[in-house]
Amino acid sequence: MKITACFRFGIAGQLAWCLALVPLSAEVRMWEEELVIPTWLIGPEEVDPTFSWSSPRDDVYPYPYKEILTDEKADKKYKACRLENEFIKVLMLPEIGGRLHGAQDKTNGYNFFYWHPSIKPALVSMTGAWISGGIEWNFPHGHRPTCFSPVQYRLVENSDGSKTVWVGEPELVYRLRWIVGITIYPGKSVIEAKVRLMNPSPLRQSFQMWATTATNANEDYQLIFPTRLMTGHGKVEYYHWPINEGVDLSWWKNVPNAASYFAVEPSGFFGGYDHAKKAGTVIAGNPHIVIGKKFWTWGTSPSGRIWERILSDGEGPYAEPQAGAYSDNQPDYHWIQPGEIKSYSHYFFPVRDIGPFKMANIYGAANLEFEGDEVRLGVYSTGVLKSAQVLLEREGRSVFDRTVDLDPATPFTASLKSTAADSDPESFVLSLKTADGEELLSYRPKIQKPLQVPEPAKPLPDATVVRTQDELWHYGEYAYKFRSPDKGRAYFEEALRRDPGDSRSHLSLAEMEIKLGHYEKALQHLDIAAERDPDNGMLFYLRGLAQEALKDYEAAYEAFYRAVHFGSYFSRSYEGLARLSLRQGDADQAVSHLEKALQMNALNPVLWTLKSAALRQVGKFDQAGEAAARAASLDPLDALAVYELARVRQHDSKDATQGESRVVGQLLHDSQTAIEFSLRYANAGLYEDADRLLTEGPQDALTRYYRGYFSDCQGDRQKAAAMFEEAAASDVDGVFPFRLEELDVFDTALKYQPDDGKAYYFKGLVYAKVADVGRAVTQWENAVDRDPGNPRAWRDLGLALMHQGDVAKALQCYSRSFALDPQDSRVLLEMDQVKKLLGISSAERLKFLKAHPSTVEKRDALVATLVDLLLENGECAEALEHLKTTHFHIWEGKYEIHNIFMEANICMAEKATDPADALRYYQQACEYPLNLEIAPREPNLRGFLYYPMAQLYRRLGDDTEATRLLQITAREATAYPTLATYYQALALRDLGEEAEAGSLLDELKTEAEKMIRRDSENYRRIGGERQEALGHYYLSKVLEMQGDLERATAELAVAVSLLPGVSREAVMLAQRVFARASQ
Repeated sequence: MKITACFRFGIAGQLAWCLALVPLSAEVRMWEEELVIPTWLIGPEEVDPTFSWSSPRDDVYPYPYKEILTDEKADKKYKACRLENEFIKVLMLPEIGGRLHGAQDKTNGYNFFYWHPSIKPALVSMTGAWISGGIEWNFPHGHRPTCFSPVQYRLVENSDGSKTVWVGEPELVYRLRWIVGITIYPGKSVIEAKVRLMNPSPLRQSFQMWATTATNANEDYQLIFPTRLMTGHGKVEYYHWPINEGVDLSWWKNVPNAASYFAVEPSGFFGGYDHAKKAGTVIAGNPHIVIGKKFWTWGTSPSGRIWERILSDGEGPYAEPQAGAYSDNQPDYHWIQPGEIKSYSHYFFPVRDIGPFKMANIYGAANLEFEGDEVRLGVYSTGVLKSAQVLLEREGRSVFDRTVDLDPATPFTASLKSTAADSDPESFVLSLKTADGEELLSYRPKIQKPLQVPEPAKPLPDATVVRTQDELWHYGEYAYKFRSPDKGRAYFEEALRRDPGDSRSHLSLAEMEIKLGHYEKALQHLDIAAERDPDNGMLFYLRGLAQEALKDYEAAYEAFYRAVHFGSYFSRSYEGLARLSLRQGDADQAVSHLEKALQMNALNPVLWTLKSAALRQVGKFDQAGEAAARAASLDPLDALAVYELARVRQHDSKDATQGESRVVGQLLHDSQTAIEFSLRYANAGLYEDADRLLTEGPQDALTRYYRGYFSDCQGDRQKAAAMFEEAAASDVDGVFPFRLEELDVFDTALKYQPDDGKAYYFKGLVYAKVADVGRAVTQWENAVDRDPGNPRAWRDLGLALMHQGDVAKALQCYSRSFALDPQDSRVLLEMDQVKKLLGISSAERLKFLKAHPSTVEKRDALVATLVDLLLENGECAEALEHLKTTHFHIWEGKYEIHNIFMEANICMAEKATDPADALRYYQQACEYPLNLEIAPREPNLRGFLYYPMAQLYRRLGDDTEATRLLQITAREATAYPTLATYYQALALRDLGEEAEAGSLLDELKTEAEKMIRRDSENYRRIGGERQEALGHYYLSKVLEMQGDLERATAELAVAVSLLPGVSREAVMLAQRVFARASQ
């Protein structure tokens, strides 16, 4: 007996699909367990917050950094969620970012996603700790701050027999939300990842969403991307695919260094195939939604292979075929509008035995290959198919027709002879059909049209040179969307300088001011915008938000009602009206408003939960329960939906069910998550519900402040006073307020306790989040006046003062902070940076660091700073000893420590009196000790070491080796002039090639002069001052080689004044360019 399981997700843009017949006995198992995994432990989270006050902003606050890694390995218990059917099994780890940790094809034991048996983090994510393997969900940006943190999760059984593990979280930086439901079905080898991206915030936010998948890679692994063209990050360069400059980039083994390739041409599938294991991975999705297809690799050179050691305990290399929704590049941000829900699905499945597939969809994969007169074909089905038809046609006539039984354990392959195969492959069509004749797969080789390579993307021009108002506004919107608000503002303000009444720029600036909490400024922009564009929905909607924040609820109500006239703001404005009605105690009117809002946004769980709460207020508990249930179906991780269900059932049975109470507690796994959900009540004036919800989650200083505030709003001053007193006595470490709503919370607390230093400290954090450094300074000054024993307040005040340029006062603050907590390694590091800015001698800085060895040893960056200072003071031997005995856990892309190691050895060589000893140190400089976690790229630039080594060999009488090294150096040409060009010229001169050496020197001089003017096309991606510094440095080397030592010294001084580490920077840049590496 069979059953048909059909699924159609009625959300625009998703794949609608119907699963074929499956055996009635097929079932999915799902369970939660405690799993012990060997884990390399990380150190404590940072207690000092990190802010982004420059543009573009890689903002992570309020998330703490997790950048202290250890060498301690221990068995650690994790909450694990498992899914399994007869064909595949999946492991989810909600405590490590909700990642899909591994997936296996049970039919052959092949892990079609890289499955780590241990947890070994490295410094890759936005906040540090990160692990490879499986699938990581990256929203609203890559390697999100919480990829190594617990997220919400829930196990759900579906009526069709499928089962889902939901993972997700409220994202705090931009106050967005994401959930992913990993679903497997009876009798299928497909994993469906149901993705829902939500913007519960009142303003549009930018995002990108990538599923960062990892697959095992080896010499036999090939990436399958149906495109003829790839591009890199930012679309600044393009590569032919698969063959580029004679190299087949689709084979993992052929990419030596770290690289990213993004497919240019659209397709509905991609993946990879291991030719030796005859197994692979397919990633499929709607090509109009899942438009991003990326291949990332560390590379096969030693610089790439060392990451196997850093990230695993010997499990081997991996590749990342990543899938991006709505974005086809990185960074590639797009707007998600307020209240918007974006829904789509990824599909992942294993493939076996058929070879490198040429097409795939949710039903399976097909391969068709031609070699001489042989045609090879293969078909893989993700489900059980009886009496299916495999058909190969040529020009409409059947050349192969076979009836077969297929399932994920039993693919079909065949080969046949055809004289037309090699000359006319486009005439063949391979298809798979059901017994009823329904076509599931169809593949025909494409007739390739001529390929046009797009022009490389160029950086945005300076606002002052933009020609038109229209361009200024569009550039401003682009910069704003791409997380560069300062640059966006510059375009808008230039537009207003030229035309003070430009309504579009005023509207954009009004939105920016609301995000910053500058509501009066926003209203001023809106008033001016209304003079030219009085009938604009955005204008009324933003006015409603600003007036609501200023507590002018009557004006806000009028503005929101006017905004509902416009479809773009219809739903969100009715939601605003509902909030205001609830504040006024008119729940019936709120329900009416919410029903309007749901007419155009019925998939928004926030609206359904608010409707449930409003219905509860008027005693309509049955309807409230229905609304809450609808919300929970749309977002199974919505704590408010589950809580609303519990409240309804509590009314019916006088007690909530134990299961719902447990789920609420599980979904409110940390205090910030609990607060984020409670504010949906509080922003509608439902303070009792907000307070009750907070009691379900963890308690810390911030939740206690909120509970005091909620009590005050209800008129319970006694409870408010008690909660504020308890909050003021709580620990501040790890507590990071960031919401503009919290300013009211702390202001209310200060009315009860005017000398509460913590309330001032927390207010400063909120202002720091929106980059209002001046107001943050004022609050932190108040904090240290009232609570001088708070080391965090002193540190944050020092950080802000340094940003403002008051470096001397900043040092005083850092000194106070460090005196209170001399084990705070971040404070010690930042304090040394302040001393450097003040011009304090390297000897004095070194002495201070040496006096605090236990704190220095806590942080690799401090050890590196200590080593730099030792080198500056000529203490080369001690510097080298630190470099040999410290295990440095490096950040991805930050490989400076090996350059420091080389400099330490060069320092020792220059001190050596015996040329043989000097040579040994240069030889050691060429090594890559494992404790540095860095290995050489291929090709590896060596001329800056080989040239002085050649001089030493000559002094030692070994002209043969000297000549060999000079010849290697002379061949080390970079794509454009770099420091390598200087060493090339030196080597050529010593080899007697004076003319060629002079020509190279002229090229380097010409490039240097362009760089000094900051108009070098080759260096356009490098910041202006950095480009200029390198230009002066190159020119100093040219002049030195020409014998003009006086001018060379002057140019070097300018270079160092612009960029103190310019010589190291020049070497590192030359190494990257020579290796053609992305990092």
